[in-house]
Amino acid sequence: MTAPCARVADMVAITVRTEDGRRHVRVDAGRLAELIGRLGGRNDRFLVVQRIPDLPEVFVQVWHENGGDYVLEHRDGAPDRHCQAEIWSAGAPDARGYVYFHSQCTDSAARGHGLALLYDGFDGSSDTTASIGREFGGGDTP
Repeated sequence: MTAPCARVADMVAITVRTEDGRRHVRVDAGRLAELIGRLGGRNDRFLVVQRIPDLPEVFVQVWHENGGDYVLEHRDGAPDRHCQAEIWSAGAPDARGYVYFHSQCTDSAARGHGLALLYDGFDGSSDTTASIGREFGGGDTP
């Protein structure tokens, strides 16, 4: 499941900071996948990814404890532009993508506006993404 990491690392210069305080600058896709894959142990439960050059309050954080799910957080500036998703630690070997929602989606649903599902395919194909959207959403897809 390194393909999504490969797209991120290949497209954007990044710095990764791990729980033990180490900084990994301009890591490649393989190293990023390795850092995420080892998460879960004592003093190695999260990492924070920021772009180079660093933008204040803009980051992605991954949290994982052994035996638990992965929690992905994204903050894009202000606190009201912060979202979180939980990703199951083990998926089917033939999984083609993922579907999730975050707290803003549930807030909207609680106000009677429906629940928005967010989804994507692992292979970067718009056809795969559309197929996943149809399977889980049952409606129109981008």
